[in-house]
Formats: sequence, C-alpha cells, structure tokens
Amino acid sequence: MNPPCKLVSEGVVNALLLDIVKANSRETIANEGDIYALIACCEAGATRLDQMMSKFAIDDLDALSDYIIDTSLRGTLDAIKSLPKGRCYNTLRADGYDAPIDLHAALSIADDHLLLDFAGTAPVSAKGSIYRRIMPRPMPSLPCAVSSDRTFPTTQAPLRLSGSSLPNAAF
Repeated sequence: MNPPCKLVSEGVVNALLLDIVKANSRETIANEGDIYALIACCEAGATRLDQMMSKFAIDDLDALSDYIIDTSLRGTLDAIKSLPKGRCYNTLRADGYDAPIDLHAALSIADDHLLLDFAGTAPVSAKGSIYRRIMPRPMPSLPCAVSSDRTFPTTQAPLRLSGSSLPNAAF
C-alpha cells in the first residue's frame, strides 16, 4: 500500500504515483484513463462548487454540510421506521480453502436502527479468511437500501443507524 500522497499538485499529475498504480494493474491503459477522468470530474466539481459559493456568498460549507447530513439522517430514520420490524435470516454456502464455508446473516429491524448479525458463520480456515472482504461490504449500503425514495442525499450519517456483529473467529 502506498503512503498517502497527492495525485495532483498545482495542476501537475504525480507521475511516480501514476506509474506505481499502473505497475500494479492488469488494465493499465483503462485504469490510467479512469484516473484522468476522475481528476477531470474533481476539477469540474471544484470549479462548480467555487461558482456556487461565490453566487450565494458562502464562505465555508459547515452549515450546508450539517444540513445535508441531518437531512440524510432524518430521511434514513424515516425509511427505517416504515419497515416491518423483526428479524430476517439467510445463509450462504461458499467454497472454502479446506471445506465449504457457511455464512449466516440475520438482519434485525428496529424503530431506529438496523443490525446485521453474522453469528453462526463458519470459523476461519487455517489458510486464511475471506471474512475481511465479505463482512464489511454490506454495511455502507444497508441504510441506503432501506429506501427507494431518493428525496434525501446519501451521506455517512445513516451509518450511525446501522451496525454489525461479526463472529470472533472471523478475524
């Protein structure tokens, strides 16, 4: 893993960092193009943000950020409140190194939060763990998935309303 460093500084791309990324990629041309496209998106976004701040005489984004986060939190909480309360279960059998792995998940829905519980999931193989890749993935999307209503922005705030319980053997 690379230490944190700037990809672009004063409009100049860090060629060494880009070379490192390309050297660790199977699709060097496509990934380089994607990186330049993301840089262009960030530059366009920064320009538009600067224009908006000038137009509305905004000196900083603190109040606007708080409003967006609070709106997101309230919207997600309202969506969770509208769900049927209870607990849903599912299992998945996946190939393992030595033997199949049973992944267990239970989703608990309460008035003000969601909990994804992986209790009962198979222990880690002596050869390694896939849990580090599998278990955390649903968490950022879980609060967003509860509502098809996109009248509120998606931020990190809804993560306050969800949690997970991982088996001790998973790590």
